[in-house]
Amino acid sequence: MNVSETERSLGKPMVLLPNCQNHCLTKSQPKTAVGMGALRTLAKTLYVHQVILIILAMVGEMAQSRLLQPDIGHISLNLTVVDIEPTAATIAWNISSTWNVTYLELSHRTFSAMGTSKSRTVIELDGTTSALRINGLLERTKYEVSLTAFIAGMSNSSEIVIFLTRSNAELVKRASAMLLPVDLLIICMILLAWGVSISIFICKWSNLRVLPAREHRYKHSPKNLENVKVVKRANDSVIYKSYSRQMSFTMIEREKRFERMHTLASMPAVTIEEEVTKM
Repeated sequence: MNVSETERSLGKPMVLLPNCQNHCLTKSQPKTAVGMGALRTLAKTLYVHQVILIILAMVGEMAQSRLLQPDIGHISLNLTVVDIEPTAATIAWNISSTWNVTYLELSHRTFSAMGTSKSRTVIELDGTTSALRINGLLERTKYEVSLTAFIAGMSNSSEIVIFLTRSNAELVKRASAMLLPVDLLIICMILLAWGVSISIFICKWSNLRVLPAREHRYKHSPKNLENVKVVKRANDSVIYKSYSRQMSFTMIEREKRFERMHTLASMPAVTIEEEVTKM
């Protein structure tokens, strides 16, 4: 129904009020139109107040949660690489037990020869984990490792640690150069046995000697040694005269034996006469 049809039905002119949508009031109803406008204004005001209260409540909850949330600041995770192999590495860290760690994220990535990052892997761990062994690495490759700890809804990242995996040739060379404990034990046992044998030999040397003790051939020192005189016969020497009689006989027999031993056998001379034949 449009305005003209309404006017014909009522027989009175219609007045259109602002903020009225499809509502028509006659001049006989001014009080009713004003009351409906006031109700609409009141409803809008109440709606705005309700929205403001909801926003204030949300801000208060956020502020309260912010106050109740601990200030973790920067936690030292002490991330280190404790063991490096050609295809594996062991990563360890240390977090104080006073912090209730929800979970951890360990990420590592490789670098190309030009120093650019190639791939990145993220591993999610339990908050109580303190070490992780990463397998499937490449030989002679540079890796970058970092750890992120999530505490009370907040994250805390560690410093980036860069390490280089080894090659199998380096491990073989290192193993050949190392002295095994078994080898060290054998060397110590050999040195100990050698030292004990040397000590026993020194202590038992007096019993092991086979040479008789040297004794003087005369009972007392010869006399008249101030004037030395050369004699032709042994019997005329001063030392010989100072010997006892038995010793003299013994020396005489010994000298005779030496003379027989060093005497050459003499053969009779044979003369050969040459006959000269005359031709």
